[in-house]
Amino acid sequence: MSINRSTLLFTALLAAAACGRGEKKGELDSTAFALNPPADSQAVVSPQELQPAPAPAPAPAPPPAATPRPRPTPPPATQPPPAPPRAVVGTEIVSNSSVEITTRKNKAGETFTAKIAEPIMDGGREVIPAGATVTFRIVASKEAENKNSEGQLAIEAVNIAFGDKTYPVNAEISDMQYQLKGRGVTAGDAGKVAAGAAIGAVVGQILTKKSSGTVVGGAVGAAAGTAIAIKSADKDIVIPAGSRIVMKLKEPFVRS
Repeated sequence: MSINRSTLLFTALLAAAACGRGEKKGELDSTAFALNPPADSQAVVSPQELQPAPAPAPAPAPPPAATPRPRPTPPPATQPPPAPPRAVVGTEIVSNSSVEITTRKNKAGETFTAKIAEPIMDGGREVIPAGATVTFRIVASKEAENKNSEGQLAIEAVNIAFGDKTYPVNAEISDMQYQLKGRGVTAGDAGKVAAGAAIGAVVGQILTKKSSGTVVGGAVGAAAGTAIAIKSADKDIVIPAGSRIVMKLKEPFVRS
């Protein structure tokens, strides 16, 4: 069967038109695919987006913790110091005169010393050591000019000194050894030592014989309560060196 040239030309034109339409359709489908990719397809990213994200800057190191200052150790609790040793009212203090005192030579206002014979203790603590110095003051001193006149001697305690310190003392003389020496006699003829107890003594009490002397309790004048007074007729009153003198505290004695 024979085909004429006009038929072939028409057929070719139809084919060309169909191809043109197919290309446009393919382009549209491709565009649609690009705009609406399938769900299981991978997204296309740019090279810049493929660069790894920069690492975050390291956080600044925290400042070093301040070293706590050590708390000062509190001092150990201290016990209050013990009360200083003391001798109570009524304590007797025995001393021995360092010098001789006589109404013939010594006058009122003069002082003399004596040494503590025995330590004074407060429990196991020493208040006054043996050998401490006591100062006495002569309150009254009057010699007996004749047998009709009276000699008189009175002393009082002033202070006690030891360890480079001096302590006032308020005490009364409770006992004292003394002698009565007649005029013009030798030392061997001197009267016997007499011990006078002032505490509770009655004024005018005769201790031995009339010529031996009188101890007057309560002392003399301004020294009332602190001194012992001895009276004698026609004899000198003598406190020999080394004589025992006892005083009794009227106020506590506190050692500092």
